[in-house]
Amino acid sequence: MTWRTRLLVGIAAVFVVGEAWMLLSAGPALRTSLAVLTSVYLAAMGGVFLHYRHRITPNLLTASIGLGAIVHLALTALIMMADRLTALGVLPALAQNWGHFLVGALGILAAFVSWTRAKGIEEEAPAPEPTAHREPAPPATVELEPVDWERADRQLTEDPQRRKELARLRRIAEILADGAEPDARIGDARRALQQEARRVLAEARAEAREDGDVLSQAANLLEWGAQKLPELAELDVSDLLMGKAIADIRAKKDRVVQRFVDHRDLRAIHPIDRATAESKCDERAEAARAALPLLRANGMRLSEELIAAHEELAAFRSVTGFQVVELMDGGFVTFEGNGRREALQRAFGTDEAVLVEVRHYVFDDPGVAAIIDRRVQRVRAWKNVDDTIR
Repeated sequence: MTWRTRLLVGIAAVFVVGEAWMLLSAGPALRTSLAVLTSVYLAAMGGVFLHYRHRITPNLLTASIGLGAIVHLALTALIMMADRLTALGVLPALAQNWGHFLVGALGILAAFVSWTRAKGIEEEAPAPEPTAHREPAPPATVELEPVDWERADRQLTEDPQRRKELARLRRIAEILADGAEPDARIGDARRALQQEARRVLAEARAEAREDGDVLSQAANLLEWGAQKLPELAELDVSDLLMGKAIADIRAKKDRVVQRFVDHRDLRAIHPIDRATAESKCDERAEAARAALPLLRANGMRLSEELIAAHEELAAFRSVTGFQVVELMDGGFVTFEGNGRREALQRAFGTDEAVLVEVRHYVFDDPGVAAIIDRRVQRVRAWKNVDDTIR
């Protein structure tokens, strides 16, 4: 049984048991209200499935049913709780202490993350028994013609992805051709290869987290909430709006393009105004200023390759890199890497132009792009973002 099947069966069991218990314990009037809620839920789900019947896939169908069951059960529980609290006369007290209730609700959502993300552990296949055989003779060494790196780079001008891969291979080749001692060259090449392997694995993990079906999007949103648990005392509605906006960006994108953007054109999705974030931002700004000679030697281009290759820029390393969305007015908002963006602006202000390599989330449909623009701008308005570079 796959993780998705186990998850759907678990949701169905919780839904049936929970609904049955609440209907049996509710009074006649409340039972009627819950029956109306269930009827509206079923009619709405049926209407949605009928409207999108040509686009529904098995994964999307099961994910929608599972999420719909969770939402319906939560609404039923809220109605039951409101009825009981009203009967006990404690609803006004709850209204005065809504922050504690929000903490509890987010804690439950964070616990749900581990459930939605649990996909089981695959058993390792047993190693094959060694067989007695004679190893074939190694092939004769063939001298290959050296690669003309400049010419190869020009040939790949229209293929930026392969051009980047070629640049990484060229860096390793130049390390091996360096005039340093052989042991030093081998050590440098080994480190470069390990950095590239980590980059490939990080990109694979990031792509896995960006699975497009509804259930995985919900899990990503809940995972974001779990990461915010240490800051629960400072959370507000704007944080929930931001989480939803980021989930929409990941779900609705058509493609991701890597490009370089002037750090002065990068806008914040939220201000850096919490103590822990402020301290980390200052440390990154100091590291950026110290790495200025390195940036200048690289044409003031802060690339993912440069960050991975040099310990001076370790503070800017990240699994996801800088991730941005373009607004209708031409600006770019960093929804991942917001703290690193702020560090660059604090380090260089408007004096030095640093070209930052970003992963640009693109929406081909103008209508979708307009929706994302409105949602991101709404988050920035709630967060009182000031784009002034100081």
